[in-house]
Amino acid sequence: MERHLNIEPQDLSFIYEVNKQSTSSIKLTNKTTQPVAFKVMTTKPKSYCVLPNMGVVLPRSSSDVLVTMIAPTALPTDAKCPDKFLIKTVVASSGATTADGIKKLFDKEAGSQFQDCKLGVIYTFPSQASSTVVERSFSTSVGSETTNLNNIKMDVTKLVQIQPSDLKFDFQQGKELSSFFKLTNMTENYIFFKVKTTDPNKYCVQQNIGILLPQSTCDVIVRMKAQEEIPQDRQSRDKFLIQCTAGSPAVPVKNITSEMFNKEVHFVEEFKLGVVFDFPSQPQSSISESSEIHSSSPEPAPLQEGPLNYISQVIQGLVVSNRASSVMKGIAASLIGIICWQLFIKILPQIWSLSIVIGMLAVKMTQYLVSNSVEDWIVKSLAYLIMHFMATVFGRRVNSSPTPPS
Repeated sequence: MERHLNIEPQDLSFIYEVNKQSTSSIKLTNKTTQPVAFKVMTTKPKSYCVLPNMGVVLPRSSSDVLVTMIAPTALPTDAKCPDKFLIKTVVASSGATTADGIKKLFDKEAGSQFQDCKLGVIYTFPSQASSTVVERSFSTSVGSETTNLNNIKMDVTKLVQIQPSDLKFDFQQGKELSSFFKLTNMTENYIFFKVKTTDPNKYCVQQNIGILLPQSTCDVIVRMKAQEEIPQDRQSRDKFLIQCTAGSPAVPVKNITSEMFNKEVHFVEEFKLGVVFDFPSQPQSSISESSEIHSSSPEPAPLQEGPLNYISQVIQGLVVSNRASSVMKGIAASLIGIICWQLFIKILPQIWSLSIVIGMLAVKMTQYLVSNSVEDWIVKSLAYLIMHFMATVFGRRVNSSPTPPS
């Protein structure tokens, strides 16, 4: 039976060095007239990163599969590696144009006729390594669009997928802004990532270093500090760099170092994100500058859309100069004086009425406390004094009159 694919080499060779990654490649050649789907599996999925781990090789074409051995942390106990790779192949139909379609071809329920090819692993230590450099070819016919069978939408040559391609900030002057991007692990391996920026004093990245679990996603939040000035041309020249590399699940986040993202030692995938500012739409009616403003006064800040922003920025423009500050203080003092005077006028009649009521209550209480006998004694005493005064006065007048003759 003719084989679906010619697979080379029969054994994968890796240069074994502690804390260093090593790569090897598999060449798949389709010499038939039908598209052939393939799937790569290994006995130790946590120790190797395969790109792509599945795909379609078009008729009369070839595809390269890159296999990366994750950096080992210790020397092997045995020079002979027991790890194995299995490559399953099957003739693909015209409907197998997506990742899900290719996965269904390898389901047991599909009843397809598979062909298997096993590959061994050979360790080559630095003293035995040759000077031949393994070419890291990522060429694959999965994304080709030359025939009707080539509309495959898989992008399995990437470690991660990042969305969106640019960080978008809704710019507002004097306010802290935030945005985010999503990282998606496209492999079955643990992926280490690191986020850098050209202006670390301006941006704060939450979780700038982390680990992506196999087939998982992670949201990275980026905060921009409040900006007092609008950037020139309303465009940003800031950039972000995201570095990704396959790692061991035994390594915690705190042990991830910059050396792990050294491209000379490890396979590192990089993505660059730009920064885009989205400004609020300007009001249709432009505000003309007042002719009464003196030339020595500073110009107010540019107004933004919205009544609250308009009022706040007008007040901010007035407070800028000492003259405006004095005027505002004088107006505030006058308003407080008028309010106090009005309150005094409103309260004065109530105070006068309250005083009269209190006086009447005092009189009534005095009358209640003084007994009736005391009142009679006072009245009689007054009447006696008046009568005595009258008798004395009128008596003197009678005595002073002349006596008539006898």
